[in-house]
This record gives sequence, C-alpha cells and structure tokens, in this order.
Amino acid sequence: MDLDLNYCLIPIYKISLRNLEAKLDQEKLGRQRAETQAQEKARELSMLTVDNRQLQYRLDKIEADLRQESDKVSVSGSTRTTLIFG
Repeated sequence: MDLDLNYCLIPIYKISLRNLEAKLDQEKLGRQRAETQAQEKARELSMLTVDNRQLQYRLDKIEADLRQESDKVSVSGSTRTTLIFG
C-alpha cells in the first residue's frame, strides 16, 4: 500500500493555517480595542487637563482677591490705629 504523504499533510496544513488566521483575527481585534481605549483615555486626559486649567485659574483669581482684601483690611486697620493714637 503506497500512501501519498503530501495528500495526508494537506488537511493538517489547512487546519494549522485556519488556526493561525483565527489567532491573527483575535490579535487584530485586541489591538483595535486597545487603540480605542487609548483614544478614549487621551480624550479623558485632555478634558481633565482643561478642567484643571480652569480650576487653577479660578484658584489663582480667588487667592488674588483674598490678598487684595487682606491688604485693604491691613491698610484700614493701620489707618484706624493712627487716627485713634495719632
């Protein structure tokens, strides 16, 4: 009985090729998901950066207003002292 080895190996190659194609498809899908998640995180980071800048601006303004009011109180208090003791 003479067996043609090439004929026997062809189905094995086809199965291996199908397995590799399936793995490749899974890898592509995984990469697409990862890229989508990375883009979403980049957008989130961008929005948070904008929010942070706005909050920092508000904080700086409030601190400046507080210093200005503190200076007014200091000047007002020293004027009273001068008027009372002057």
